[in-house]
Amino acid sequence: MSLNCHCYRCNIVDYSANAYFSLNNEDEQNLILQICVGILKAIQDEKFSIEISYNGSSLTHKQIHNINQVENCIDREFNQLFRNNKLHRKINKLPIGTWKIEFEWTDNDFLIKRLLKILREWFNPFTNYLQEIDNQKRNKLSADHSNNGKLKQYLLNNLKDYFPGFEYTLAYSWKSYDNNNFHGDFIFASDSGIFIVIKAKWLNVRCGHNVRKSGIFNKKEDRNQVLEYKSKVSEEFSGKFITVLGVTFTDNLDENDVIIKFVDNDGTIAKHFEEIYGFSDLKTIHESHNESKKFLESYDNFEDSPNYQTATSTRQVDDSTGPVVTSALSGIAAIAAAGYMFYQTFIKKSDGNK
Repeated sequence: MSLNCHCYRCNIVDYSANAYFSLNNEDEQNLILQICVGILKAIQDEKFSIEISYNGSSLTHKQIHNINQVENCIDREFNQLFRNNKLHRKINKLPIGTWKIEFEWTDNDFLIKRLLKILREWFNPFTNYLQEIDNQKRNKLSADHSNNGKLKQYLLNNLKDYFPGFEYTLAYSWKSYDNNNFHGDFIFASDSGIFIVIKAKWLNVRCGHNVRKSGIFNKKEDRNQVLEYKSKVSEEFSGKFITVLGVTFTDNLDENDVIIKFVDNDGTIAKHFEEIYGFSDLKTIHESHNESKKFLESYDNFEDSPNYQTATSTRQVDDSTGPVVTSALSGIAAIAAAGYMFYQTFIKKSDGNK
């Protein structure tokens, strides 16, 4: 975990808008959010435990002063997970005067769903900041009356059919390979502090014969770009998010399907947004795809085809595996005046091997 405080007050310049949290719980917010950061990052890296080190001094805002208060805060917020044996913690004092707090789990699913609910409460003050950015981006887009602008707006309006919960638009770019094939990069955020980077493609291969040669179907290149975008987003929004997911989204009108492919283990987290935030049923997905097909047919005067007249949509989610790009979760430093905590994560598969 970063030694920097993760609370709203330390990361958003204008914290006067925060009406939900008192000015007496920044240390609690920091502690809870950073535990969630560590656990979710470990899950993305296919690990099953984290460690927190605490040096016994007061935390940044002088509201938590000792290990007893740290332990009480953890027990109060994560009590349901402890009671249900979905999360286990051990606290040990080390000879050097610090405490090691270890979290272990074997069931990602229950843990993720509970963490999302915790995050929706404790990340809440940050949503004012996210809403501000969203308003700016959408206002700019609404002023773009070009066909490209309309297509981007259409994608934004229908995003909830595929990625429920990611309601805040943070950034987007858009390029056209020809008159029928497009791709864009989007960054969205949820009120739980989980961001998603989407590399989106809107294809009509039948009308864009050169698109395959252009490299638009290069899956390895797409994955590397998504990982690069994730890294950039992590740097740009440091302290203002919990974790970043990466996905490629391809709406292939020629084959009448939508393919959603998450990088690494990100899909393990994303799939639970359906339950927590709600998800449109399959009928809505079909209607959305057919509607989008009609939109692009009118936009580019696509040729008539029986396939296009009887299109149906299938949704595929692929949690691909591969090398994991990691970022440092721990900072080892001595800060005499303030308390510090840092994480170490290590692999512990569900079969119990250590």
